[in-house]
Amino acid sequence: ATGKTHVDVLPALQFQTNTLVGNVLAPQVFNALDKVNQTIYVKPGWNWISFNLLTPDSNNLGNLFKSVSLSNGAVLKNNEQLAIYDQTQGWTGNLANFNMGMKPEHSYLFFTHTEDTLIVKGVEANPQLRPISINQGWNYIGYVGQRNLNVNDAFGAFASKQNDLIKGQVQFAVYDSTLGWIGSLTTLMPGRGYQYYANGTGVLRYPRSAMFGKSSNDNTITSKYWKLNPYGFENNMNLIVKVDACNEVLKSGQLLLGAFVNNELRGFSKVTQINNETYSYFLTVAGKYQEQVTFKLLHESTGEVFPIQTELVFEPNALKGSLTSPIAMSSSKEVPCTENAVIASQLEISLYPVPSKENVSVKISQPTDSDVQIKIFDLSGKQIQAKSIGLLKKGIHELNLNLDAIAEGVYIVEVVSGTESQRCKLIRIQ
Repeated sequence: ATGKTHVDVLPALQFQTNTLVGNVLAPQVFNALDKVNQTIYVKPGWNWISFNLLTPDSNNLGNLFKSVSLSNGAVLKNNEQLAIYDQTQGWTGNLANFNMGMKPEHSYLFFTHTEDTLIVKGVEANPQLRPISINQGWNYIGYVGQRNLNVNDAFGAFASKQNDLIKGQVQFAVYDSTLGWIGSLTTLMPGRGYQYYANGTGVLRYPRSAMFGKSSNDNTITSKYWKLNPYGFENNMNLIVKVDACNEVLKSGQLLLGAFVNNELRGFSKVTQINNETYSYFLTVAGKYQEQVTFKLLHESTGEVFPIQTELVFEPNALKGSLTSPIAMSSSKEVPCTENAVIASQLEISLYPVPSKENVSVKISQPTDSDVQIKIFDLSGKQIQAKSIGLLKKGIHELNLNLDAIAEGVYIVEVVSGTESQRCKLIRIQ
């Protein structure tokens, strides 16, 4: 499930040609305090959702879900509460009790039979005023923010512990005390639900910046060849995998790892760089208890598929492999390691490590020979540093940037290569 938030404002104005409404001393006032709409797009099957608005309908599921067409057997649940829909009786179950209802702090699994749009009206919740109690074990947590937010920023004020895990419906990340949050899930998004596995207890408060400012990039992974439908399954498991392939082809990001049950795609992921020489796949697999899961590699540039020899048994909510001991997989067919196989079809960049201290490594994948510049901007858009690299040949390059002259904070790194440019976030720490 995904969606968006928009604001309806009053008053409505009649268009008049060449007129100015309001002035510096008496601007036109619009009321947007109680006209915020959250739109969540849902698919047939299980949708992981959460709410970021405060609404009077939160304790009345009938009113809350009046924008969608429900049929018998629709389900709403989390790890503690459940409600089932019947066209005669409406919603029944402990989650439907008036003193329960929906809360921004929680996430929910919503099962529906039809594709639809859930529209919720209310006021924006201040994430600083909506603390989330984290218990040891699994927690169904909502994302209270109004904007996409980087995972490291989202949990920056929370005392995450080694090997804590945050997962969405198709991606996940684990916490390392040195590296921070690392994995295929890099961004929390409004409307989506998440599950947090904690190795301790605490109170999570998202930063107030989650309400406004520039959004982090969407971390959705797409493929020209593979199309994933995770909605047919209530549960998933997570794998950290090391694939036996040369670093050049892994660096390109063109080699995808996919999970299958009886040739049905159940999840796929791009590789994640752990350090300069280590690459792992953070793969989320949807499925049912004790299904046999097989694996394949796909070269996104060529469409070539490489079968994997390893098979695993599906276990709901399991994490198999770790940062230090990933599951080792290899193909029965050799993965080519040639220049044509590893160069991306467009400019691609990434940073390591994240967060960064004195230095950061910028990896650039160039589709053509081009002159390159690297620029750093603060979040207001002001350029604070620029470096001309000169001509770089087609291929993979790793460049080092010294950050001594940059204060602690969050920045945007932009790489300009010929007529193309790409941006990513830089987090500078002391």
